Amino acid sequence: MTESGQEHEYLTESGQLHQQPTEPRPRRPVAVVVLVATAFIVAVAIGVGTRTLIPSTSDRVTPSLGDPLSSGRTTASNSTSSDINVSRIADTVNPAVVNIDTTLSGGGRAAGTGMVITSSGEILTNNHVIVGATDITVDFGGTGRTRSARVVGYDVTHDIALLRIGNVSGLDTVTPGQPSAVSIDDPIVAIGNARGQGGTPAARAGSVTGLDQTITAGSDTSGSFETLHGLIQIDAAIEPGDSGGPLVDADGKVIGMNTAAAVNRNFQVGPSSVGFAIPIDDALAIAHDIAAGHSSDEVHIGPRAILGVQVRDTRSGVTVYRVEPRSPAGDARITEGDVIVSVGGRSVNTVDQLTTAMGTFRPGQQIRVTWVDTSGRQHRGQLALVEGPPA
Repeated sequence: MTESGQEHEYLTESGQLHQQPTEPRPRRPVAVVVLVATAFIVAVAIGVGTRTLIPSTSDRVTPSLGDPLSSGRTTASNSTSSDINVSRIADTVNPAVVNIDTTLSGGGRAAGTGMVITSSGEILTNNHVIVGATDITVDFGGTGRTRSARVVGYDVTHDIALLRIGNVSGLDTVTPGQPSAVSIDDPIVAIGNARGQGGTPAARAGSVTGLDQTITAGSDTSGSFETLHGLIQIDAAIEPGDSGGPLVDADGKVIGMNTAAAVNRNFQVGPSSVGFAIPIDDALAIAHDIAAGHSSDEVHIGPRAILGVQVRDTRSGVTVYRVEPRSPAGDARITEGDVIVSVGGRSVNTVDQLTTAMGTFRPGQQIRVTWVDTSGRQHRGQLALVEGPPA
């Protein structure tokens, strides 16, 4: 932990994996869960930890499943797989589902799921599926038809990302349903690239067990968390790799995007009967903003500009704890222990402020950076930003 009590795991100063909102929300009981992308990472040192196996780019953290799991409306469910035709629904939805495989900036690979939302090749997924990705490949419904995809934009706060495949047309697309019409005990099917194994997406039946849920998802390597609101809770056995996949109702319409699952106190990885999905209308609203190029403090469009440092909050401010070799920061002789105080004319006192400021810049742009070294001496430099992987 840092002096401020919270440590941020970064690829660069604007590359936070997961962060606590700057303004605390009213205290409500929350579930602490794992985001369900899978990451197969071999000795990849990112930030303060080294990850070696699954489950995810966000990793694992939770209290006992006997603890209060979430806020919102919940109840026990008696629904069974006999309430819904799983194979029929899977056959209907799978042509618009893609398995996502990524190559990470530090080495290794990660996997998740996506949904085709336009016939011209736009794909909706979770932001944590593509964090740190330098190369993204999608496989259509386990058919073996693979294509490269690029990141159009993303929203870290709401865990949404939009990908695009070039030079395609006439693709099958998912059919959105109405999350507002969903009720507790409604039967559902959760579909995804379970454990990143590829092939035909896995389909698991279950039921809705909660609405309007608030959860906290975090990393056991970085100690940082993010809070998501308004989620649908389900009892289908979703697994790592299912992130970004469709949550489907009995009519074969997508009502949500699988995003998180609870794990036990020992961080055991496996099918979870406590899962959570972002309502599809919320996810699509953000995706449409991204597609339209509407950037904001939360929505980032296009390639990300970086300085090439890893930072954390301390009492001194935004403190550098690693400088990437051959980076703009390295060329400017920013070193470990230096404190960044302004970028592009904007003062920054916290990592969140630095992340927001960096989100307004583009690769190739030159900005003035001010920092204070460990002896207290202030420095200024003009740095040309370079392109980095998604935050």
